[in-house]
Amino acid sequence: MADGSVNRPEAAPQTALDRLFAGGPVLGDGAMGTMLYDRGIPLNRCYEELNLSQPTMIASIHAAYLAAGAEVIETNTFGANACRLERHGLCGLTAEINRAGVRIARQCVGRTGTACVAGSVGPLGVRPGELSLEDVRAAFAEQIRALGEGGPGVGVDLLMIENVGNLVCPSSYDLGESAKIVVLSVTEGEDKPLKYPSIFHKSELLILNKIDLLPYVPFDVVAAEANARSIHRDMDIVRVSCQTREGMAEWLSWLDRKRKVSRAAAAAC
Repeated sequence: MADGSVNRPEAAPQTALDRLFAGGPVLGDGAMGTMLYDRGIPLNRCYEELNLSQPTMIASIHAAYLAAGAEVIETNTFGANACRLERHGLCGLTAEINRAGVRIARQCVGRTGTACVAGSVGPLGVRPGELSLEDVRAAFAEQIRALGEGGPGVGVDLLMIENVGNLVCPSSYDLGESAKIVVLSVTEGEDKPLKYPSIFHKSELLILNKIDLLPYVPFDVVAAEANARSIHRDMDIVRVSCQTREGMAEWLSWLDRKRKVSRAAAAAC
């Protein structure tokens, strides 16, 4: 051009997942069950079945969170695995309930803008030893397969594996994750790696959380990190505070590196 300016190609628009790993804070939604109870749904109901019988109610909750600024919403599928649904005689509807949960969330995101849809995966609700490892894998796989059908943009963009009560058992299960990460709060004690070596041995990263509370709790950071690395010598460790945002950039950078490695591996297949 005559004025010496250079035409540069326009940058590709950021996807919801791009923003998730851009390094800034990301606002998630809140509880689904609390909102359903507040709307008069009794606790003895199967909340996940409402994806089929009362989708408008589920959509209204997603819409409220999106209107409040949520950039990640979770599907109403926390207990939508065959083991928990069996209590309500609904295990035969596992895939259908999960697909419906994704469909409702996707429709809400499509109406209000771009946000990530996270598939909520909760515990099976059984005691250790009640199921074989093969049965556990099958139960999780059935739910996760239904949540992910169609890939990102159609199925869920990511998974939220939540509230698995036993610290040891999840480390033994192959859930198809790209990496295992363990979170240790400074309020829990620096001896946790020695008490639960299995989960620290299998995890690539230790998030040392709530470090803003260190002045107020008797927690030895050096000992905690040494204990973790005595179990897994090459474990990455990031000290994090959601209150002060210390360590958040490092944590997001770690996730972004893992995402790129996973995408490259998938593209090579």
